[in-house]
Amino acid sequence: TVKTKDRSLSAQYEHTIVVTDNGCEILTLRKDDTIPAIISHNE
Repeated sequence: TVKTKDRSLSAQYEHTIVVTDNGCEILTLRKDDTIPAIISHNE
């Protein structure tokens, strides 16, 4: 956790993502995440 210029608290997190020919897969989703684990490319 860090403080911003205006002294607000801020946090960062990252995901591990596998990029494939067909799209990508997020490997580090939590149970409460609302984004899809697999994102496909539309061709």
